[in-house]
Amino acid sequence: MGGAVNLGAQVVSSAADVAGKNKSERRYYRALAQAADKQAALTQAASSRRAEYIFRSGAQEYNRLGEEYNKTRAAQKSAWAANGSGNSYTLQQMLQNSRWNYLVDGQTAKQNTADALYENNLAALLETQNLQEEAAQYRSAARRSSGTFARQFMQKMIGLFG
Repeated sequence: MGGAVNLGAQVVSSAADVAGKNKSERRYYRALAQAADKQAALTQAASSRRAEYIFRSGAQEYNRLGEEYNKTRAAQKSAWAANGSGNSYTLQQMLQNSRWNYLVDGQTAKQNTADALYENNLAALLETQNLQEEAAQYRSAARRSSGTFARQFMQKMIGLFG
């Protein structure tokens, strides 16, 4: 009789051990999934902040170029007016060249800003997708660990009786 009680206690102990292990594994994988989800959200927020910074920096650069152009144009006009040739063809060419340079530099600044925003958004998208996939894998592992109780219990019983 003592052997049967002892064996019954071992069976109950084995069942409790397997159940506890499964619960612990589920919690572990769920915590990893939550951490990956949180990291994905933080990545998106950081990307939004970087995009705002990139956009503002680009706008500041474009405004700086405009101010520089206006100063250059005013200096050129003043210099030519001081020389008494304020309406010459050469002055008009210089002003046109300055305007052309401003437009090209402005377009370059806009394109650089657009490129930086694209790279920022693409990097954030890829990182977020990776983190979401990681979270999905952890959730899947948590589901698998909860569905293996019977198999793990049977293996323990085989080891107990074998």
